[in-house]
Amino acid sequence: MLPNVSETKISEDEAKIYDRQIRLWGLEAQKRLRSARVLVIGLGGLGAEIAKNIILAGVDLVTFLDDKKVEDKDFKSQFFIRREHLGNNRAASSVPNAQNLNPMVRVSANEESISEKSADFFKNYDVICLTDSDWSVAQKLDLICSRHGIKLFIGGVFGFYGYMLSDLGKHEYAVDIPQKTSPKNKTTRDGEPETKRMKIDENESKTVKKVADFLPLDKVFSFDWSDGKNAARLKKTPTGYFLCKVITEFLARNDRTPSLTSKISDKQELLSIRKQLLDGWKLDERYLPTDYFEECYYGELSATCAVVGGIVGQEVIKVVSKRDAPHNNFFFFDGVQGCGLVDKIGGDE
Repeated sequence: MLPNVSETKISEDEAKIYDRQIRLWGLEAQKRLRSARVLVIGLGGLGAEIAKNIILAGVDLVTFLDDKKVEDKDFKSQFFIRREHLGNNRAASSVPNAQNLNPMVRVSANEESISEKSADFFKNYDVICLTDSDWSVAQKLDLICSRHGIKLFIGGVFGFYGYMLSDLGKHEYAVDIPQKTSPKNKTTRDGEPETKRMKIDENESKTVKKVADFLPLDKVFSFDWSDGKNAARLKKTPTGYFLCKVITEFLARNDRTPSLTSKISDKQELLSIRKQLLDGWKLDERYLPTDYFEECYYGELSATCAVVGGIVGQEVIKVVSKRDAPHNNFFFFDGVQGCGLVDKIGGDE
């Protein structure tokens, strides 16, 4: 459940710091942000980017949950940690530099595993961002979030590719729609009246409340691509979706993403998973060409983390502030092509 802002106050110091944001989306939206509690699970490169964006936006509390230790690979994309943190817990090591971004936001760490947490732990948060995880874990967490009205975002980065998926339940938001106005009585130079058509006035707008319905993740993940009725969807579904399915399945089996240190065996396993999934869906190879399994999916590239983390951070801000339409439900980023796509996958729509 998103916070009630009736008693939230913005101090003079905060008003100065967040002046541009308040001008952009209004004081009430900033109050909602100031009351929000966000949990970031997984402090790899993507988790760090998400945390940076929401801390700078000025939420109330950000908690890092991660039981992993800092490894050499983390230094390529995780900018909160330093060399002296090698071997230490990633969440705890990230707190000092994350806190320095915005002293007005409370930043804390929890060094336990997500599997050790009860549902009561997650009830303390308004938004949860899950990274570095396979989709079976996301699905279990989604059940908890759905019961307690918590907004859930999951995401991952695999080399040049990345994605975000959200389940916001029934989400209410507001949009400002520019109003059409009649032109004033003007004449052209030859004395003829100006065409009497309606014009869009960017300075005149009307706030309209809307509702977006999101699919629970079990309906998203169990979507049957072998059903002939979904053939039309296949034509517009990004290849990134099928790539994510393969790599998250690899993650579920190995508790890690593909690595350059085991490149040959990892590639063979990925191609095997790819074949199993495509065969199960009765899809031919053009929906996920083998070209995607060369050398573009290793590690968390910092540039990809920045793009996907920026999108997730933006969506968290929109959801908490209840301003503007959220992405429903997938965002895919293809760093090779240099493009991002939003697509709704799952259910009967």
